[in-house]
Formats: sequence, structure tokens, C-alpha cells
Amino acid sequence: MPDPTIPTRTLAAERLQLHYASRLLASGAQTFLPQADDDGQSNLGLDAQGTRFTTHPLDSAERRLELDLRELRLVWTLGGVDQTAHALPGSTMAEAYAWLNASRPADTPEITERAFPDFPAHPLGSGAPFVAGDPERRAQLGRYFALGQVVMDRLAAEDAGMSPPRIWPHHFDMGVLIPLPTAGQSIGVGLSPGDGFYDEPYFYISAYPAPQVEALPLWASPGHWHTDGFVSLVVTATEWQAVPEAADAATWRAVSNAVTMSRSILVQTD
Repeated sequence: MPDPTIPTRTLAAERLQLHYASRLLASGAQTFLPQADDDGQSNLGLDAQGTRFTTHPLDSAERRLELDLRELRLVWTLGGVDQTAHALPGSTMAEAYAWLNASRPADTPEITERAFPDFPAHPLGSGAPFVAGDPERRAQLGRYFALGQVVMDRLAAEDAGMSPPRIWPHHFDMGVLIPLPTAGQSIGVGLSPGDGFYDEPYFYISAYPAPQVEALPLWASPGHWHTDGFVSLVVTATEWQAVPEAADAATWRAVSNAVTMSRSILVQTD
């Protein structure tokens, strides 16, 4: 679970470094795997300890490209065993790509940069190197993603049709999609480590199609309706930490209640 002694709004610098580093993994996956309709070939998993991001298996030998969050280190693995690694601090994105290509398996295509629209601005995008930064805050971000995994796995246990939790490098969030019986309706649930809307981790629960703002029902804390740019129930880390419950219990209660409310909203719009 996240360490409650680390202030929730002190993670942005390391969040952005990890966001850029995740693009390196997405580029490797894009090179090795066929294009999926939902772009899912480049999404990432979280290891059981919440310490690494990992690609899908890239070949039949279970080769993967992974990112050690605390150490900010790229790792090629084979069958779950580390093969070779590169520490990113001191390297630019271009140098990181050069290492990926120098270390990739023989007779495989060159890994080229995967670009994403509206990627957050950062000196890394202009040729600055990664920095050693704060390993503990990077580990804390891993704990938030691990909390998201716990909550979403629990949702999946109740809904066999739900997509598995994955981290999407474009917006750098962990998300799942809950399909509903009515065509075109679904509920998105996710954990963002922070972004341009909130400078701290938060869960979001979004009904699709989005409900009309003026018709939104009342919501009890923790959490609130977010209506600027997107319509969603949002529960920030600050909000759930104010509840006298363990983080997993507080977030599960809020997220599961929000999913129930979202189902009700969509039923009323049928």
C-alpha cells in the first residue's frame, strides 16, 4: 500500500520521468508485436510486487522489456530472468533508444521511437537526460499502481467480461473497461498517478456515454464529480486518505459504489 507519510502532491517530477521511460517500453512492444485494434500491443503490466512495468511477451521465448521503477532501469528479461540492464539516469531518450537497439536480440527489427500526441512537455523531450531523482517517490508511484491493480482485480472477480488492468503509456494510467449489456455502453475505471487535472494520484470511474452534467446525482465522499474536460467520479489520494480506513478498503468502497452508480445512470438513459 502507498506510504501515507509521503505527501501526495510531491510525486510529479518522478511521475514524469516514469511516463517518459514507459514510452521506451511501448516503443519496444510496438516494434515486436502486431498492431491491435485498441493499440493494446503497447500497453504494460505491473509485476506482482508493484516494482516493475513490463511489456507483453515479445516472442515465444517469453522475452520482455521491463522498467525497474525504483532504480529507473531498463531490463531485458527472458522467461522471467533478467538478461541485461541499463540505468537511465544520465542518459537521454536518444541514448536509451541506442541501448535498446544495441542490446535487442539478433535478427530483430530496429526499435524506433513511438510517438504519442499531446504527450506532456518535459526537458526529456528536448534532449535532457534522465536524473537519479528520488527513488523512494518512484517506488511510491509503484505502490499507487499496485493499489489500482488490487481494486481492479477485485472488480474483475465480479465481472468476467471486464478487460484486464493494464497501464497505457499514452496517458500513463492503469485502466479497465467494463462492458454493459446495452450496445455502446460501458464503464471505464482507472488509476492515474496524477496529470494536468490533478497533481496527485486518483481513481476515476466514467460512464459512457457520459451523463449530462446538470443531471448528475449527488455523491457522498470520498470523491467528487469532475466535469472539466471529462465527466467522471474522481477519488483523489487526499480524499481517500482522509477516510479512517485502510487505503484498499476505502478505495474499494468508493470505486465499487461509483461503478454501481454509473450502471444506474446508464440504465436510466437507455
